[in-house]
Parts: sequence; structure tokens; C-alpha cells
Amino acid sequence: MRIDQVNIHPVKIDQANIDNLTQLWSAYQADTQVFTHVTLKKNRSWPHRLWLSGCKLDAQLLATVAEHSAADAKLPIWPDLASNNKADAITAMEDLINNNPTWLEAMRHTAMALDLKSAINDSQRPLGTTPTAMQIHQVKNASDIATWVVTGSEAFGYTIDPEIIQQMVERDNVYIYTGIEPTTGLAAATGLLFITGDIAGIHQIGVPATFRGKGYANQMMQALIQQAKDTGATTAVLQASVAGQPVYEKLGFTPLFPIVYLKKALAL
Repeated sequence: MRIDQVNIHPVKIDQANIDNLTQLWSAYQADTQVFTHVTLKKNRSWPHRLWLSGCKLDAQLLATVAEHSAADAKLPIWPDLASNNKADAITAMEDLINNNPTWLEAMRHTAMALDLKSAINDSQRPLGTTPTAMQIHQVKNASDIATWVVTGSEAFGYTIDPEIIQQMVERDNVYIYTGIEPTTGLAAATGLLFITGDIAGIHQIGVPATFRGKGYANQMMQALIQQAKDTGATTAVLQASVAGQPVYEKLGFTPLFPIVYLKKALAL
């Protein structure tokens, strides 16, 4: 499926992707700092995100943000989503990254979207292609949260704050799941669904190394896609790592634009 086949105007779905992501970061507890007509937001703890709101990025702004950021700060940037020419906007972003002395590229993700009406579930796949099913368990109580946090922390290689997950569980627009491995009964996958209007953001799809290669990420995705449909959402969005993008493309997700995470040059 091409970008223009997603059932939302391309500019709107691009912005909806970023809005869902940044609203999730805000829900994870974030402080706001305003200086020289620029709004800078940053998380108080995990996931340690720092991002700009309501401003067009340029070299001077990047330098200003660097002055007000910690040495280990990671700043996500994306193309100008209001541009009439996405290719030119992406090129301009890449030029800004390559010619800026204060920040260096740390990693990049790809924003993606899926028209939920066209999503294929495992019952529609050819016979023999569905792997052994996990038990998908919704996180609701302290024990569930502890299991999810340990599993997610192992999968992603960083420490997740259980207090933040507790707050997220209490929200009406958040659905958090753990996948239970069928033969061992151990937690084998994590996932989080964040609903903003008719947009379903899929986040925190993680599988610890022990359980990788068994199709569990795909199964967690299927569970979140079905939950998204059940909420009435029309489009699912996510931000894919290089490793995760092929999994999402097989499910019908369309690449939209790159999101580049920058690190301060002095932090090297």
C-alpha cells in the first residue's frame, strides 16, 4: 500500500503520527520550558525524551536547544510535515543534520501507518503460516505491571519506570499487554496501545532475546491491531526501528517519513 492509499490525507496522517507519539511522551510526565518563542518539552525520567513543540527547526534553533540540554540529551527531529513536497522536506532535514556541529545522529526510526480497514489478521492468512499462539494478557494490577516492566526492560535494554506504567494503566485511552509463552508460561512480549481520537498508536513492542524468532512480535501486533479496531480507531501508527520495520511492512504498514534522534556532539 502506498502512502496516498492510507485513508487520511498524507499531511494529516503524518501529523497524526507525531501527535500520537508526543502526546504519549507527555503522558509519561513531562515538563515544559519556554525560551525565545520556542517550547521545549522533556520527560522527568524514563523514557528521557526531549522534543520541540510548535516551531520550525533550523540551525540556530538546534544550537539554542543544545545550550539548554543535558550532555546526554537525545533530541528527535522529523521533516517539516506542512511542506507540499515531502522529498524536499526530508532532504532539508538531512542537510540540517549533516551540517550541524552541535548534534550528531544517534539512531533513526521510520514513522509508519496502517489503514485498519485493510488490516489482515491471522485468521485470514494462508493455512500453516500462523505460529504457536501466545496468551495475550492485559496489564491491570501491580503484579501485571511488575512482569511487564521486567520483560520490557529486558527486551529494550533500558530500565522502564513502573510508576509511569501504573499511571498509564489507569488511563482510559491506554491498553497494555503482556504475551505469555505457551510452553513455559513466561512473559515473552510486551505492547502498548495509545488512542488519540481515531488514531491508535502502537508502542513498546518488545521481545526478550530468549524468545525472538518465534513470531511473538507479530502476534502482539495482531492483538493491538484488533484492540485498535475494537476502540473504533481508523488508522494505526507507529515508529519502527530498522529491525522492526520489516515485521510491520508484512502487516501492511506504510513508511511515511524518518524520525532522527540526535545526540549532542560534546557527549561523544
